[in-house]
Amino acid sequence: MSLIYSLGIEMSQPVDFGVCDSARSVYILLSWLEGDSSEDKLPKLSAAKQRDLGISAGKILKNIHTVNAPEKQPDWEARMTTKIEMKRSQYHNCGFSVPNDKIMGRFIQSSLKYLRNRNQTLQHGDFHPGNLVLTPLGRLGVIDFNRMDYGDPWEEFVRVTTFTKGISIPFARGQIEGYFGGQPPELFFRLLALYSAIDAHFGIVWAIPFGHPEIDNSLARSKSVFEDYHGFDAFIPEWYE
Repeated sequence: MSLIYSLGIEMSQPVDFGVCDSARSVYILLSWLEGDSSEDKLPKLSAAKQRDLGISAGKILKNIHTVNAPEKQPDWEARMTTKIEMKRSQYHNCGFSVPNDKIMGRFIQSSLKYLRNRNQTLQHGDFHPGNLVLTPLGRLGVIDFNRMDYGDPWEEFVRVTTFTKGISIPFARGQIEGYFGGQPPELFFRLLALYSAIDAHFGIVWAIPFGHPEIDNSLARSKSVFEDYHGFDAFIPEWYE
């Protein structure tokens, strides 16, 4: 977090970190970031303002991704293949089934080739309007870095297809175009479709421990993503086109 803060990103400043309570607990001390949740504020703004903030979000994310992964970071294709196999096993044993899971499974398998030779960077891990605040000066600030990891930077955009577009399509489009400085390459959409299919297929496993409200939300997101990609006959979501 200190490294990201040094990049000039609007966020809480890390102050201290250590152990306490006779070494039984860990604490992190951060400065307060004043602002309101952009998840709540975006729908109340004009479409043009939503898009402008999306462009800002894309530029912030691009800045975070300037931090490269360690040189000895395991290969991304191997990591993701192992992760998908684990998710597949968990899914088969979870007691729930997602509509169109076989179609999504075939699409995932046919798209694994796009994982080859992917560059890896630092990831925020949960970049969406719920973790972006609108400060009193009208700037975007970033919170909730507790899912930070290293991996394919474009994987971060899965939140756009599964969450952000349901809040603001202008913001979602702006985030993509702000990140790339215009139209993204075809490979981006190929990978985004793969990551979206993985989330739509296996997201139910994450939701189960939280009970039926989250299970219902997960099923609704899966249905929405499946429809956005026309049953994964397309690799660019309808809302972007």
